[in-house]
Amino acid sequence: MTASKEGSTKELSSVQGLLSTTKTDLETAKRTAQQHSADLAKLRAELDAAKKADEAKVSEANRLRAEIETTKKAAATHEADKAKLVAALDAAKKTDEAKSADVSRLKADVDAAKKTAATHADEVSKLKRDLAAAAAKDAEITKLKLDLSAAKAAADSSAGEAAKLKRDLSLVSVQAAAATSAAASISAAATYGFVTQKKGADDLEVVEGIGPKIADKLRDGGITTFAKLASSSPAQLRDILEKAGPAFRIAVPDSWPTQADLIVKGRWEDLRKLQDELEGGVKPKSDAEINAEAKGFNFVPRSNSKDDLTIIEGIGPKIAELLVADGIDTFAKLGNASADRIQKLLDKGGPNFRLAVPNSWPGQAQLAARGKWQQLRTLQDELDGGIKAKSDAEVLADAAPFGFVPRVKGKDDLLIIEGVGPKIAELLMSAGIDTFQKLANANQEALKSVLEKGGKGFQMANPQTWPEQASLCVKGKWDELKKLQDQLVAGNRPTS
Repeated sequence: MTASKEGSTKELSSVQGLLSTTKTDLETAKRTAQQHSADLAKLRAELDAAKKADEAKVSEANRLRAEIETTKKAAATHEADKAKLVAALDAAKKTDEAKSADVSRLKADVDAAKKTAATHADEVSKLKRDLAAAAAKDAEITKLKLDLSAAKAAADSSAGEAAKLKRDLSLVSVQAAAATSAAASISAAATYGFVTQKKGADDLEVVEGIGPKIADKLRDGGITTFAKLASSSPAQLRDILEKAGPAFRIAVPDSWPTQADLIVKGRWEDLRKLQDELEGGVKPKSDAEINAEAKGFNFVPRSNSKDDLTIIEGIGPKIAELLVADGIDTFAKLGNASADRIQKLLDKGGPNFRLAVPNSWPGQAQLAARGKWQQLRTLQDELDGGIKAKSDAEVLADAAPFGFVPRVKGKDDLLIIEGVGPKIAELLMSAGIDTFQKLANANQEALKSVLEKGGKGFQMANPQTWPEQASLCVKGKWDELKKLQDQLVAGNRPTS
C-alpha cells in the first residue's frame, strides 16, 4: 500500500512538473506569437509605405515622360523655325549678293559714262570754236545779202505789191467757194441728222464708235479731220489707241475710215445706212459666228445673245452674277472696269468673294471683246486661277523681308499659315488642299470636315482665318499677312 502511494505521488509530481513545463512553454509560445504579430504589423506598415513610395515614383516617372514629350515637340518646332529662318537668311543673302553685283556694275557704268562725258566735252569745245568762226563768215555774207535785197526791193516794190493784190483776190475767191461748199455739205448732213462741225473744226464724234475721249486721242495722234481719218488704216488707228492706254484698247476702229470717207464724199444716206447696221462702230456678229471663231480655242463666249463672263479665268458663276448685278454684263464693260473697282465689288459680296484676285480680268475681257481668242488662250495658259504665277525666286524675294519662306522645293508651304502645323499640313494635302489658292478657296465646312476625319487630335483646331491668310499669300500681300498674324493667337483672333 505504501509502495503504491509512493508510486502515485511520484507520478503526480511528474505530471505536475510536466504541467509546469507545459505552462512555461505556453507562455513562451504566446510571447513569441505576440512578437511575431508585432513584427508582421511592422512589415505590413513598411510594405504599405513601400507601395506608396513606388506609386509616387511611378507618378513622377509619368510626369517626367510627359515633360520629355513636350520638350521633344518644342524642339521639333524650334528645329522647323530654325529651318525657315535659315532659308529666309539664305534668300536674303542671295538678294544682297545680287544687289552688290548690281552696285559694282553700276559703278563701272558710271566710270565709263564719266570718261565718255569728258571726251564729248572736248569735242563740244572744238565744235563751238568752229561754229564761232563760221558765224563770223555768215554775218559777213548776211550783210551782203541784205544790201542786195534792199537794192532788189527798191526795184521790185511795185511788181510785188501788184502780185500780192492778185493773190489776195484769188484767196478770197477760193475761200468764198469753200464756204459755199461747206455750207451746202453741212446743210445736206443735217438732213440726215448729222452735225459735222464743232467750233469750226471737223467733229470726229459723228463717226459711230468715236466718243469725246477717243476723239481727243485721235487729234493728239494727228487725226484732226475727216479726210485724215479716211486716209488712215485700222492698224494705224489701233496703234494710236494702244498708246493711249488700256481704256482705249478695247475700241474697234475697223469701220472708222469707211465712215469718214463717206463723210468726205458727202454720201450721207450711205453713212446713215451703214451706221444703222453698226453697234458701237462695229458690225455685230451672231452668237453662232462668235462661238464658231472661238471654238478652236475651247471658248464658248456667247449664250442667249449675252457675253458669258465665266470664260474669264478666275470668274465662276457666282462672281459672274455679282458682276452682272452691278452692271458689268459684257466683255467690253469688264474690260473698261479697273481692278480696284472690281475688288471693291468683291469685298462687298462677302468673304467667299473677297478671296478672288481680279487683276487679270480686264485684260482678258479686252481680248474677248476684240475677238482675240488665240491671245486670250495664250494668256490663260500662263495663269493659275486668274493669277500670273511668279517663279519661286520671285516669291521668296518678295516674302523674305517679312520673315516668310512660302515656297519649298517648288511647292507652297502651308506651314506659314498661322495655326497650321506639320500634321495638319499633311492632313490638308492628303485631302487635295496642297496650295495657297486651294486653301483660300476652301470654305469652313470643308476644312472642319477634313479635320474631323483626322481624328480627335485635330478637331480642336479652328480654321476660321486660314483661307484669309492663304488669300494674302496668293496675292503676295506679305506685309498684310504679317500684320494679321501679329494679331492672331494660334491662328485665331483673340476674343475680347
